[in-house]
Amino acid sequence: MIRLRSFLSIALLTAVILPMAQAQSQIPSWSFQLEGPIEVRGKTYNIVDLDFCSDFDLGRLRVIGTKPIAYVSSQYEKWRPDEAEIPEADRGTKISGGEQWINSQSKTVRAIMKRRIALAKKRGFHGIVFDSIDFTDEETGFDSSSEAVGDYIDFLIKESHLAGLKFALKGATGYLDRFKDAADFFVTDSGISGESLSLYSGITKPIFNYESRLPKKDVDRYPNVYSIVKKGGKLNKNEEVISTNAVPNLPVTEDPESIVSWSIQYEKKIVPRNKDFHVVDLFEVSDADLALLRSQGTKTIAYFSSQFEDWRDDITGFPDADIGKNLDDWDGERWINPYSEPIRKIMIERIKLAKKRGFYGIDVDNVDFYHFETGFDNSKKASLEYIRFFIAEAKKYDLKFSLKNATDLAYQLRDEVDFYQNEEGIEYNELHKYIGVGKPVFNIEYKKPKPGVYFPGIYSIYKANYEMDGREVVIYPITAE
Repeated sequence: MIRLRSFLSIALLTAVILPMAQAQSQIPSWSFQLEGPIEVRGKTYNIVDLDFCSDFDLGRLRVIGTKPIAYVSSQYEKWRPDEAEIPEADRGTKISGGEQWINSQSKTVRAIMKRRIALAKKRGFHGIVFDSIDFTDEETGFDSSSEAVGDYIDFLIKESHLAGLKFALKGATGYLDRFKDAADFFVTDSGISGESLSLYSGITKPIFNYESRLPKKDVDRYPNVYSIVKKGGKLNKNEEVISTNAVPNLPVTEDPESIVSWSIQYEKKIVPRNKDFHVVDLFEVSDADLALLRSQGTKTIAYFSSQFEDWRDDITGFPDADIGKNLDDWDGERWINPYSEPIRKIMIERIKLAKKRGFYGIDVDNVDFYHFETGFDNSKKASLEYIRFFIAEAKKYDLKFSLKNATDLAYQLRDEVDFYQNEEGIEYNELHKYIGVGKPVFNIEYKKPKPGVYFPGIYSIYKANYEMDGREVVIYPITAE
């Protein structure tokens, strides 16, 4: 019997069966940091301060594909570099320490806001978000009517668009209907705890919500809402994602006829399930079970490790000098030298065996060794080269290749792999790393996730407590009725 594994395997034809680059790219993620050093997180968007985010940090964000959004107030703040340009006569009632309402109808004030927009464009921002934009009926010292507020918002949106910037409408929920088409996305504060997310009903653009404490209420029932917690309301690097487009009734973007099903089993007698794909162990599965799966039209995927396992029959060919440190928590498994020619020859023989036994593709485990101390080169470069070795050899034998985990390399290898696998992507909030790959992604969870978390194009199953026997539950996709 094969040793228990905690690793996911999958199955699926690539874009030939299920093109979905567009669906994946529609899933945004975001971060919000105004204080302290910027922490690069690999998000779709990162809101940072217009004036105080350094050019270095902006460059770091852009180089990984993050779109920086410039944050600035639409009112007077005494710490802004341009604060002296706002005339005393256009400064009104105090908002909080160092902040005052301004005369939104003043030509001078509007000229300053245009210069702030121009600065955002010059510094290479993707978009802009103005704070304190809703002063309806506030005691500002100036016109605070809904007409004045609406006119000011309209001015800021138009000027941002003229500069080629996206515009995020922050708060101003009383103006959602008027600006739902003009604004490019929305930012709100305490939408869950303040029970205001329902006001965004019907808006199909992204809504970015942040909370000052972890809500006790259901956070997974609002479409297009992406929520994070900034504990204590501090806008530094510390934040936690609490919901990501998590609604049970999200429309499925794929054609239901093209949705691919899959199963995975390493232990005990194989349980056929009439799935499109079934992942089984290269060595342990019997010829009879393989024939039974194929008789149902199921494509079989061969699982094997890219490292050393002391129970395999072919391990005598592993040179002692190329066997490294133990894998954490897995007795009998050790890391290997990824550049070892003798070991690569053994891996080629495993690939040949997969072809000989009639498998459709290969599921190669533990290629993401850049996370671990292996005793050998554990750089991302080494991992990338080792993965590309497997891709090239698989293609020689007309076998499909699935990239397992290695999420940091997922986008880089999008044109080379046939599909993806991930373990506990919901548990560890890393499915967003597959945004834009354009290939199917298969995910396995070992703890039952909260219902409702759904990413188009990602297919998840649940195997309780790391048991890789015949028991499993399909948890996604959620199909439309």
